[in-house]
Amino acid sequence: MHFSGSSGSQLTTVTYLGTSPNDITFDGKIFSSTQLKTLKIPNASNPNDPAWKTFLGYNFETVTR
Repeated sequence: MHFSGSSGSQLTTVTYLGTSPNDITFDGKIFSSTQLKTLKIPNASNPNDPAWKTFLGYNFETVTR
């Protein structure tokens, strides 16, 4: 996983290199940034899976390959 931004609270983009949103789970609050909007999933087997929008318990506005 790659995080873009100068610090945790400034995080705007997460890049996940896995293939499925179900390959990794987390039961807490992993992202604290209020600026986080984008999830990049270049290796996703199904980028249209609605589970990407709520990956790791966060509500992403944009999901791109």
